[in-house]
Amino acid sequence: MQCPQCNNDVPVTEAQFGALYTCPKCVAVYFVGFDGQPEYSSMESSFEQTPADQENNSIEEYIPAFDTSAFATAAKEIADYGNQDEVISNISYDLDVKGLDTIEVMQAFKEAIEDSKFAWLTQDILSQIKNGQATLRNLNPIQAFVLATRIQFLDLDIEWKQNVAF
Repeated sequence: MQCPQCNNDVPVTEAQFGALYTCPKCVAVYFVGFDGQPEYSSMESSFEQTPADQENNSIEEYIPAFDTSAFATAAKEIADYGNQDEVISNISYDLDVKGLDTIEVMQAFKEAIEDSKFAWLTQDILSQIKNGQATLRNLNPIQAFVLATRIQFLDLDIEWKQNVAF
């Protein structure tokens, strides 16, 4: 059989009928039909380059341009929204945490609340703990969610109260 690309004789056996075949001489890939005849697309590959083209092109030419300024702007808006001190919505949460009885649990709770993004006075919260119970009032939804995510695996009893202002 002749390769449809380079027109050289190539050895094709019956075992290769109905399968893809790669010409050992020109490395063209084509389908060998069940009748033993090659089926080769006549489309030119858009990825073929001459050696001169390969020397002149760099990889940056093939990477699509990404507008980093738009991403940076969106990321900053999201961060600003999450970090704002003013009321985000008409919903706030009061959180009662019970079970702060052991040193290990207290240490884990302290680590959960001392993130500077909360802008909480950690020592004030810790000093208000009485009988293993802490109360956090008027948390915005983002603060409540982040805190709940951080303490969800601690052995604590948590009671939530949702406040809706009109």
